[in-house]
Amino acid sequence: MEYKKLYLILQTFNKEDISDFKRFINSPFYNQNENVQKLFSVISAYHPDYSSRNLTAEKFHNIISPGTPVNNGSINNLITKIINLAEKYLVVKAFEKNETISNRLLLQEYDKRKLDTRFASALTKIKQDLKKQKILDETYYENMYHLSEIEMSFNKRRKPLGKLKAEFDRGLITMQYLLYSFFLRLLHDQIRLFDSELTVKLDENNLWVKKTAANILQYSHTLPYNLLMDIYQRTLKYAEFKEDYDIDESINLIFDNKDFLPADKLKFILSPVYNHCKDKEFAGDKSYGLKSLKIIKLMVEKNLMLDVNGTISDHEYVNFSSAAVKEKDYEWADDFTEKFRKHVSEDRREDSYNYNKAVINYIRGCDENKKVYFEAALKYLTKVNAPDFYYKTRIFLLSLNIFYELRETDTLISLVDSFKHYLSAHKKEIPPALEERYLNFANFLIRLVNLSEKPQLLNAIKLKNSIMEKERVEFKKRLIGKTDEIISSLQSQVS
Repeated sequence: MEYKKLYLILQTFNKEDISDFKRFINSPFYNQNENVQKLFSVISAYHPDYSSRNLTAEKFHNIISPGTPVNNGSINNLITKIINLAEKYLVVKAFEKNETISNRLLLQEYDKRKLDTRFASALTKIKQDLKKQKILDETYYENMYHLSEIEMSFNKRRKPLGKLKAEFDRGLITMQYLLYSFFLRLLHDQIRLFDSELTVKLDENNLWVKKTAANILQYSHTLPYNLLMDIYQRTLKYAEFKEDYDIDESINLIFDNKDFLPADKLKFILSPVYNHCKDKEFAGDKSYGLKSLKIIKLMVEKNLMLDVNGTISDHEYVNFSSAAVKEKDYEWADDFTEKFRKHVSEDRREDSYNYNKAVINYIRGCDENKKVYFEAALKYLTKVNAPDFYYKTRIFLLSLNIFYELRETDTLISLVDSFKHYLSAHKKEIPPALEERYLNFANFLIRLVNLSEKPQLLNAIKLKNSIMEKERVEFKKRLIGKTDEIISSLQSQVS
């Protein structure tokens, strides 16, 4: 078991890590056991797989203590020491990268050792470096809060009570930093929770936390202006509370600062803005489709959809391609689908790739009215497995649209029935807003099929009005378009 633990850690090391860790182990400050050094030298030769049959206790023992009886317990102890050193190496490496924590600890050490000149010099430099930060986010204010606390503590121990007014005044500034950090984090988490609710059903017993935070956030507007807080407030208000913040102004605000916002912040902000645009698009405002695609292209430009491992989730891969297809940017959609195929996790790669190709062919078939594209879409769709309700519902929806275009009415009606049963059986998994969108589409599609077989102008107008009245309808724009075609045809016959 200890062997596996060690190999799991070492497999995450690149060549530079292995080289640095070897120096770390060989440093007398961290390790003075020569057998640990010898053992790691042997083990590291099998990086990165560690699958050789030579990796045995007997082999290790013969190299470390040749000519003596094998002692498994002794080898296990050495393995455990390497694990402990590997964990310490990771901590030291992370610590060296985190200047914030190391700077604070350095100031505290200077204070404790009464190195006042060095303290003042280091504090000035740290503050100057922080002021270079373009976006004042929660970490900036947290750093300023801790620095202010350290400086206040330093001065209080060195000045008489009568000369401490400036330090007491500093307490208000310190609290200001704390409030900025608190409100920024609270806004951040509220947006994250809202975004989560679009994907899964959250535990209703704990939603009081969200409501309490919302009440506190009513006071966030009282703080002096902060760019990130403004963006957060806009994002939350039009995304969750449906208040009127000019979406174009907000998008432009984000785009104007896209090169200054940290990648993780930019991605975090763009996600709910994108979802808001999609909601508006589903509600019938066609202009929001282009806004959504603009956001997607920025995310691709900045590689924001790739995680730390260089992979993209299959859902984002599918959604990004679909958004471009809806705006008839087939070239971008196809190029994105091919280029980022390798970045999807291997277990979902082919399914999401084939689904994207099916969507591209389906929409092209609708635009060019060519049966060959619909048939190609079905072929790609048959290669897609459905591991969860997201894929299953997508396959259902796309199949329904394709069978409608192919005029295979019996198959379509049967599939609608299966789709409704599936939604009912998975109520606990599917967010209510998503279920409503899908059910509305299924019901309107059946009415559209009936209308196609028995066209009547009054019924067609009623259907169009019903579709337009509903806020949440999947493929709303396409349903309205199909209804308009029937209305136009009937009106031309009358005239």
